Amino acid sequence: MHVVYRINRIHSPIISNKCPYEKLCFDVSDIGSLRIFRCLCFTSTFENNRSKLDSRARKRIFLVLKQR
Repeated sequence: MHVVYRINRIHSPIISNKCPYEKLCFDVSDIGSLRIFRCLCFTSTFENNRSKLDSRARKRIFLVLKQR
């Protein structure tokens, strides 16, 4: 649900630099209620991009804009 909420509020050049929410509801979306949420995550490393002794995953930080 979070991803759909965020995608509907991202401006797109395809629809005249407006977000889908604006086009559908004829109302400007308010993103002031969003805050940043961070957590540790691991991304997989494909076999063809690593050697025998390389790790299988890398540490990353997952950033999410959450609604307050």
